Amino acid sequence: MNIMHKPTINFILPANIVDSLSRIALEWSNLMIEDHTIIISYPLVDHIDFIKFQSKEKFRGIKPHLARSTIQKLWACYKIATSKGKFATLKAFFELLIGTYKWQGLRIGNVHSSIRFNPFLCYPNNSNMPEADYIGFLAGNYLTPRLTKLDKSKGKVIASIHLNYDSVEKDPSPLMKEWFTQEFNILKTCNVPVFAESRRNMQVAERKGLKIVGLVPPGINFEEFKKRQTSSNAIINVMLFCTPKPQKGLRFGCEAIQSLRRKYSSRNTVKFISIGNVTEEFRGLFDENIGFCYGDDYSRALRRADIFVWPEIYSGFATPPLQAMASGSALCTTAIDGTEEYCIHMQNSMTCEPYDVDTMVNNISTLIDNRQLRSFVASGGLEVARRYTWPESVRRLKEIMRRESLVDSA
Repeated sequence: MNIMHKPTINFILPANIVDSLSRIALEWSNLMIEDHTIIISYPLVDHIDFIKFQSKEKFRGIKPHLARSTIQKLWACYKIATSKGKFATLKAFFELLIGTYKWQGLRIGNVHSSIRFNPFLCYPNNSNMPEADYIGFLAGNYLTPRLTKLDKSKGKVIASIHLNYDSVEKDPSPLMKEWFTQEFNILKTCNVPVFAESRRNMQVAERKGLKIVGLVPPGINFEEFKKRQTSSNAIINVMLFCTPKPQKGLRFGCEAIQSLRRKYSSRNTVKFISIGNVTEEFRGLFDENIGFCYGDDYSRALRRADIFVWPEIYSGFATPPLQAMASGSALCTTAIDGTEEYCIHMQNSMTCEPYDVDTMVNNISTLIDNRQLRSFVASGGLEVARRYTWPESVRRLKEIMRRESLVDSA
């Protein structure tokens, strides 16, 4: 009796944090586990240290023993090793430096019991990567060259990009600019298929000389994100998504909230809520700070938002705006990579350009003052969100893999 071979996919993540890549790995894995063996590989890097690292401006040239976080030490050692070839001598340092951590994606939702986890030390190599038919490498970065040096038995690589590299060049943060510029330049040297999340990401990457083999937008889990019940509450909840990453537009969004607080200071019908990581500088702007939350707590929080504000400056294809739409919120967002593909101003969302505080304030005010328009925009957003499903995302991924001869055509 012949037993059909189930292809093995090894999804390799560049960091062990709760982010959009972790959600992609989780959702794809849960849907593909029926006809594939799934492995999720992740580096042993503390997610809190990584978040701290992203807010640092000065990291270049730092000595390992002076670094203040795990990821800074990793970066410093990487720079030394690539310039002087000292990976062997640094191995003991890495082993002492890093402890064992669970995959942080488990905070997002449930994972199928058959999915295997493979924590690895710093970068993938022949000794720490299991054999697979192919590797889905989520986001190109400094790990990418290591993947191309793996034995063929470790899997054929397909990589992905999740950023607009034109926007990265304009980022005010030297740290982010250097990090992602290096990521892109390394990815260009690797002869592996690459797919993008959004059309603009694809167009920019191709113009810069990177071959893109297809588009795979993310999706929405509609069992998790459900439409909110119509509320008779007279208070309108305006919720701002906050994170200190420079490209997420925290200051821009908070400046809009500051203007709105002045405008509605005499009214008790508007409540301003932050979700995510709002810094101390802006914490006092909000009537409530939910903080980071995961799983059911996160989806319940989104259902509280009458108006959801997404102030991002550039992106790959952010899913929180779609999650808010699926939850029945009226969306106010910047027109950037991803959102520009589905947002229509005053039809399913209210849009503005990044850093345009006046227009963002006007858009939110319009929704606060016009209940009928707020309901209309929320209904339009719900219809849009229904087009972005994880099964469709997986279908696109499989199609690219078949086209690139990464899986059997059967």
